[in-house]
Amino acid sequence: MRKAARSPLALLVALAAGCNQGVYSDVTTDSDTETDATTEAGTTAPDVPDPDPAASDPAGPPITLRLDDTAPSSLTLAVDKSAALTIFAEQSKYIDLLTIDAEPMLTNALDTLRAACGWSPQNPSGKLDCSGAEAKALGFPDAWQTSPEYALVRLLTLTPDNANLEGTSLGTLQGFANDNPQIFPTGFAGALADSLGGIDLDDSLLPLPAMIRAIEMSLLASHPNVDNSEGLISVTLYDALHDMTPLQEKLGAIGEHPGVLLRDDIDNPDGFVTKSDALTDQFKMVMTISSRHRRVDGVDLSAASGGDMFIVQGDPALDFHLNDIEISGLADPPTIDMRLRIEEVTTPIEPCDDGPSCYDNAPPEQAFTGIWTEDPWNFEYFAALAGWLHYGVENPLRYYTCYAFYQGQCAATVALGHAQNAGAEIDPAAPDGWASFILTDPPFSPTLIATLPPQQYFWEMLVGIADTMYHDPNGDGVPDYETAVPQFTFHGLDIGVSTQELVDKVVESLKAQEEKLATVLVGEFWRNNDPLDFYYWRGEDGRPYLYFANEEDLRPDPQDPNKQLVPSYPTPGFYSCPEFSGCKVSQTTVLGVDDKTHEKLRLVDTQTILYVRDDQNDPYEVQFTVANDAEIFVRVTPL
Repeated sequence: MRKAARSPLALLVALAAGCNQGVYSDVTTDSDTETDATTEAGTTAPDVPDPDPAASDPAGPPITLRLDDTAPSSLTLAVDKSAALTIFAEQSKYIDLLTIDAEPMLTNALDTLRAACGWSPQNPSGKLDCSGAEAKALGFPDAWQTSPEYALVRLLTLTPDNANLEGTSLGTLQGFANDNPQIFPTGFAGALADSLGGIDLDDSLLPLPAMIRAIEMSLLASHPNVDNSEGLISVTLYDALHDMTPLQEKLGAIGEHPGVLLRDDIDNPDGFVTKSDALTDQFKMVMTISSRHRRVDGVDLSAASGGDMFIVQGDPALDFHLNDIEISGLADPPTIDMRLRIEEVTTPIEPCDDGPSCYDNAPPEQAFTGIWTEDPWNFEYFAALAGWLHYGVENPLRYYTCYAFYQGQCAATVALGHAQNAGAEIDPAAPDGWASFILTDPPFSPTLIATLPPQQYFWEMLVGIADTMYHDPNGDGVPDYETAVPQFTFHGLDIGVSTQELVDKVVESLKAQEEKLATVLVGEFWRNNDPLDFYYWRGEDGRPYLYFANEEDLRPDPQDPNKQLVPSYPTPGFYSCPEFSGCKVSQTTVLGVDDKTHEKLRLVDTQTILYVRDDQNDPYEVQFTVANDAEIFVRVTPL
């Protein structure tokens, strides 16, 4: 029995209700003008001779094939979160909704940490206090002064003016400078600022933009589900419809990587839930869809019966009118609740300070010792990387200055790289960022000599500072490598994308995935197809043709309807003789018809007898009677 044609609206409604069905539209044509079909070479398509009037009618009842020229209508689909979850289900995991640039979100996160402890752009070197309600909400303990959370904030707010470097490679020099102000006219803070090319006393030693880029290139890039150095995080439709909660698993611990986000099932006595308000309860997406599926009538030769199938004209199978898409119910601005824990190296990190042999110990490829051999998700690693980016790449340090004086003469100099005015004692091959602290003549004090740190890259000095601060949060000069790692809980963190930008990103992403969307909605439309060997269909020139089926016409396997059967025909096409030799009357190329793969034939006469073979190569005689432009009768006789 013939299956009833189903409208795209009815099938999408069924799909939204949870049925595993497809979307179909009826056949449409722009013209029914009768003109002769010609090949691309300009020759007239071969006519089929009239059958023998004396021939007897084939056995069996006639099969009626009709063309339905009703133009399909577009469907307006309006879905909320619940309906979208029902329609797309598990397939939503494979639809990329947008890509979030982590830079604004990371910037907001680190700014939030600093501000919670009293830091502000107006007072960057001021005293910190992490005892307030905002700091406690982030996870700062009551004893915040000795916490690893505070140690991280100290590093993020470190300037020449507020630097307390006790226990670091510069700590002894700082102490000597504080005790001998007559030798250090600008104090240690001024000497440090001068050493870095004359930065301001309130400038950060580790600028936040460099830190953000370093996190993207190390912590994020090393995660298996990020795998890019630009800080781009892919968000699927599944993630968004579940309020971003799946991100804690996607960006959580995987293998050796400790994760970018802390999973909700780890160290979570309060039952914290990672989630975003980007899609509110009022979320709605309205789009118009047109189907490129067309239902055709045809014949199953082995069963000598009629049936129908759905073919696809154009790519993708559905036309999503995404220029007219409407998305509403988004938060302004979108925020996220998430937890972040920063891992650290649990042993002291030794700098490479063996003179010129360490010149090549710099990222990315040639590094061979020290911090660069540590895992890239550790705090000390991306602190070093931030220093390298800022002082070695973006602002290459080539600076030479005197910072200590004795009896009116220069007593000590520092060189970063090899500046043009560098003294003769500086190696001309010294690379950018290589820090050389030199005692000049006359050597006025053995004590000063003992305060000078060994030659090394400046960013490795920063690693030493970061490492000491991290493991010596109380600043007593005694590091504790058993210190717990800092953990922060962010509530309502601005993800750094405006509502309109979010909409634009979603629309752009959906446009790039129309084929995937169509596959999700109607990818298994072939389940409803009958195993037709040929079908009747109108070409783009407005004329009806017989189309012999080929591998493009999908259908379910009779042995297993869950599997797709791709038909293969040893002898495709329509023939005018039962010998199937030298009498093929169909052709794949017809002028005015887009299809170039199917054998096609236009029935010119009222009655025509043809010969065909099915996919088992069994022969048949087929009689065609043309009733009108949109209807023919078919009788099938096995040979």
